[in-house]
Amino acid sequence: MKKNNSESSSGNAENFFVLTLDFSKGVILEDLIARSNVRNDFFIFVLLAEGKAGAKINLKELYLKKDDLLIIPPDAAKERLYISEDAVLKIVAYTSEFIAQLNLPDRFWEVTDYYTTKHKPVWRLSKPVAKNLVRLINQMEGRISEENNHPYKNEILKYIFMIFILELAALAPQYALENNEQFTRKESLTIQFYALAKKHFREQRELKFYADALFVTPKHLTETVKEVSKRSAGETIDLLLHQAAKIQLKTTSRSIAEISDALNFSDQSSFGKFFKRIEGISPREYRATRS
Repeated sequence: MKKNNSESSSGNAENFFVLTLDFSKGVILEDLIARSNVRNDFFIFVLLAEGKAGAKINLKELYLKKDDLLIIPPDAAKERLYISEDAVLKIVAYTSEFIAQLNLPDRFWEVTDYYTTKHKPVWRLSKPVAKNLVRLINQMEGRISEENNHPYKNEILKYIFMIFILELAALAPQYALENNEQFTRKESLTIQFYALAKKHFREQRELKFYADALFVTPKHLTETVKEVSKRSAGETIDLLLHQAAKIQLKTTSRSIAEISDALNFSDQSSFGKFFKRIEGISPREYRATRS
């Protein structure tokens, strides 16, 4: 997939990536949103280096300004509200599997609770603190974008990332505020459904599966999700499938039949009809326009 010249990324995309999005040069955010919605195991840190932005995390609207850090835990329902034309986003994302391999000190794990929904997801950083984190993110990007064969490139990257993550751990007690917001029953049910859907949408399309897991009727589930999110439960599952299909069509060399199988469609024809109903064009046409 071709990269926009205002977008730079690095890292092992399976478990870790570093990304800069510069909206002053024109950039599309949909790919990032789609990837993070389909993958439910990433911790995502978004530092607003310039501009303003708005997002909805677990149904709550959040507004960010320069030097704010947004922390998005795994399984969070997320939606972009707006991003200013001059915004620059510095993004670091990793999985628990990736960080478990780094042999971090035991006391580090004591502060990971600050990255969960128990605490507010926005840290209002001071300028010097934000500047230091941006510097570390830039160093990570710079190391991976190097085209030379530095013998210790991966080791250096790992240690810069460890410094970054330990800096966050040190900042957590100061900047992480307890989240005292209470969710209504309907909001809680919608969030729980969304987390389940992200885990099982490839294998489970029937609402009864999710309703049974949440101890409600399918009718109550779909009505509640529709009321809270303005999108029905079925539409949410379709959206996740559609996003997963687009990512595979754009970023892999898998055949359309293989993608259909991976997403558990009964056959390639059913997958094609599903995709065209939402996207307006066939999977083959979509891949051709994005190549």
